[in-house]
Amino acid sequence: KQEKDKSYIKAGELSFYLDEMYVLKQYRSLGVGKLLFDFIEKEAKEKGCKLILLNAVSKDYKKLLKFYIDLLGFEFWSAFLLKKI
Repeated sequence: KQEKDKSYIKAGELSFYLDEMYVLKQYRSLGVGKLLFDFIEKEAKEKGCKLILLNAVSKDYKKLLKFYIDLLGFEFWSAFLLKKI
């Protein structure tokens, strides 16, 4: 339950935060990630959550964005960028 208003969620709203979801390399591109996420989304809805929040980490941002935005329907909200120097 959100305690304070933020730009993307109002105080009092229920949300589900997905800390980490990982599919082993040999099972990628087989629909396993989507099945896992569909289960999580169903459970979150049943518990009254209005949002699912997550940090997604990958060296291949194009595949990451395709999965979360194109396949699962997430909105792009922010980016955390890293540059090794």
